[in-house]
Amino acid sequence: MSYKFKDIDHLHELDGQPLTGVSSVGNVVSKPLTYWAAGLALVPFGWTKDKDDDGKYVPKSDRLNASLARRTEIRNLTEEEYLKLLDSSYRDHAQKLKTTAEAGTDRHALVEKYVKLMIADQDGSPKNINDKDNPIEPFIAWAMIAVKKFLVSEAHCYSRAHWVGGIVDIVAELKNETIAIIDIKSSKDAYPAQFFQCGGYDILLSENGAFTKDGEKMFDLGEKKVAAHIVFPFGMKNPTAKVRYDVDKNREAFLAELTLYRQINNFNK
Repeated sequence: MSYKFKDIDHLHELDGQPLTGVSSVGNVVSKPLTYWAAGLALVPFGWTKDKDDDGKYVPKSDRLNASLARRTEIRNLTEEEYLKLLDSSYRDHAQKLKTTAEAGTDRHALVEKYVKLMIADQDGSPKNINDKDNPIEPFIAWAMIAVKKFLVSEAHCYSRAHWVGGIVDIVAELKNETIAIIDIKSSKDAYPAQFFQCGGYDILLSENGAFTKDGEKMFDLGEKKVAAHIVFPFGMKNPTAKVRYDVDKNREAFLAELTLYRQINNFNK
């Protein structure tokens, strides 16, 4: 029995056979991006939201002035320029997702580096690094309050029973003595599917513990159980951890997703 992870293909393997990825399973649940994507496409044509980032209503007169000014500009475009605007607006959501993903990857890497440093130098205890301009300062500030000890970071795990593999961002012991799985996201909020993803990691981690990408054992829960699933969405205006303690429901939801995922993928076979 051997687990391996191939970076190039981002592929989890067990006994030389590919495992289904936890993150892939979650794709069967739609994400609340429809209105967001439509809004991005309309902005270049003068549309503005009726609420600002603080949730306050924007006066209709302000929105009308913005839309009328933009309409005048558009009327002066050539046919080629107008078509270019249409094509650009059509792709805006994809470009925004790419940019957000890149920024999210950077923050994810910084969090990983910080947690591993705390494990190596502080026996896992969070420490303030006194840099308010640090992109992950909100995470560090929260950890100082809520986390007793980081246990492991970037932990590979798998389930033979369900034939699934995944990588857990962080496992930590909170100050309330609870063992928690922490997932770092770039989204503007924590969504149900993200907690279901934590439920999947929970199942895998509970079954076999955590490994390096080369299959060496890193960590085992032993007699302890994961009792909290935490999503940290860096895209929030004031990022902070979102915590759920109903972990059994998240585990059940992940298994339901897994069934649906495999039914969809086998539908035409």
